[in-house]
Amino acid sequence: YDSPYYYEPYLEWIEVGPTRHRAVRTMSAVWPDEITRKWLKAAAEEDSDWIVRQVAIQEVRRSGSDDPNILQWLKERMQRDSKAAVRRSALQEFARQGKDTASTLVWLKECACTDPQVTVRQAALQEVTRGWKSDAGTLPFLMDRAGADPGLFARQTALQEVARGWKNDPRILQWLKERALSDHPSGIQWGAVQELARGWPTLPEILPWLKRAARHDANPSVRQAALQELAYGWKYDID
Repeated sequence: YDSPYYYEPYLEWIEVGPTRHRAVRTMSAVWPDEITRKWLKAAAEEDSDWIVRQVAIQEVRRSGSDDPNILQWLKERMQRDSKAAVRRSALQEFARQGKDTASTLVWLKECACTDPQVTVRQAALQEVTRGWKSDAGTLPFLMDRAGADPGLFARQTALQEVARGWKNDPRILQWLKERALSDHPSGIQWGAVQELARGWPTLPEILPWLKRAARHDANPSVRQAALQELAYGWKYDID
């Protein structure tokens, strides 16, 4: 697995990522001592391989959850690493380690709004939902990010978290319909149609709504999404 590699750089994770992850995790599990922990911290901070840094961060948190400095260390890794995938892992571990710390939610929301990398903002949105779903401010925050984030993928993530996490909230169905018919860009409309079809397939109004959207919506992405969901979800319907 040393350079020169036989695979293209963009295939690195697929080709060797699982092996590197397993190697680091095996060391952590078989030799759970201070020497290994020091190596893990050094690897998380200095290793030239981003895959090794990523899994080392995860193992440092899991093996040292009683360390009083672990939250600060995870925050530093998230802020200082140059690789989005590594920063995302550091944020996820921070959220899970600091779930009972009052400032964690505030920091995650800040990351979800201001981090320059869209995948990190996505992770922050997911962790806010995972850890603070019952917080009164979480649903309004996610609904806002579904419309306000500058990145399509982050907006889609926020929309999915709302649709799947608050399915029983009577407001969400109408909110998704509005996103499907009026929101931009087209990727958000497509996602809203999918969530409507897959989240409420037994609701009597959904099938007629999809048919109308497939026939009459001005946006071709909405018509396409509606046609696909009709085929996937109602393939045994005679009409």
